[in-house]
Amino acid sequence: MTQCLQDRCNPVMTAYKLVTVDAPYWGFGYRLEQALIAGERALFLESHRNCFGWIDEWFGMTVQQLHELESESDCSADEKIMTKEFAAKWAKIDSKQRGLAVDC
Repeated sequence: MTQCLQDRCNPVMTAYKLVTVDAPYWGFGYRLEQALIAGERALFLESHRNCFGWIDEWFGMTVQQLHELESESDCSADEKIMTKEFAAKWAKIDSKQRGLAVDC
């Protein structure tokens, strides 16, 4: 960063992400490592896109408000995951019951 940028922007945050992948499996370890690194890169890019896309929601919030927003997001994500898991289990049960009804 240039000095003038540091003088104009306050506060400045820099985040580093270090991902280490080691797959010591002869023959396919390199390909596995490359696949995992590509997945991590895609995850980081998607997360950063979303963060920038939602900048209007979180810009200007206090740290406490950000923690509350994060908690709300975690709860809604948990609800979505649980709903999907419940729907998948219900579909299995429903298909088994239909299978039994057809067999009888």
